[in-house]
Amino acid sequence: MRALLVLQRRELLRDKRNFWFAFLFPFAILGMFLVIFGAVGSYADGTSATDQVIAMTLFMGVTSVAFLATASPLATVRRDGVLRLLSTTPVTRLEFLLTHMPVRLAVVVVQVLIILAIGAALGAVEVSQILPALGVSLLGLSMFGALGYLLGGVMPGPDSASNVGTFVQLAAFFLSGLVFPLEVFPDAVEVFLTYMPFTFFAELLSGVLMNVDTSHAWWLSAIVIVVTAIVISMIAARVFKWEE
Repeated sequence: MRALLVLQRRELLRDKRNFWFAFLFPFAILGMFLVIFGAVGSYADGTSATDQVIAMTLFMGVTSVAFLATASPLATVRRDGVLRLLSTTPVTRLEFLLTHMPVRLAVVVVQVLIILAIGAALGAVEVSQILPALGVSLLGLSMFGALGYLLGGVMPGPDSASNVGTFVQLAAFFLSGLVFPLEVFPDAVEVFLTYMPFTFFAELLSGVLMNVDTSHAWWLSAIVIVVTAIVISMIAARVFKWEE
């Protein structure tokens, strides 16, 4: 297991295109949105635009690692027959997947802490909010990470996994209520989006970082995310293709 962990770390760092883009993209988003929203200051309801930017950046950080640094590399090792070669060694498939996750988890933890540190430096994040925000981010990673493994296990190659993952990421981001309030959508669409799992995750981030009233209780949002993660994980395990 220790050797596999080292292998997974090297594999992730060697994939410079996906790793560095997944790691640095949220910080580019952070800088861009600080410029766009910086002049806003505070909204009419008293919430800070900078708080919103930090929440959006965390959302993008979690989903970037889940899709770009998980789905695409996994599709690559399947396409290249790496998993087929590993099947001829004492390494089991379960051991491979169990050691595949911690490296991504470590990346998200580092990424989230840096984002929150920047938020604290800007006066948008209080020390008491750091641990709850980290916990919510890891909760979101369980759901989006499971979806990343699902895409990585069925897509025929890294490009298709990356393209589909990016589409899902951006769709969830812009339809979650973090960027645009859900009230701007038609009533039927608003009701539909309110009960989507990614909206529950966005609400948890908003509740922790922006101190706003949310449509659902925090415990209900947490349950929905956990249940969704479990369901997607079960589907991913059932349909996962170990080789193309």
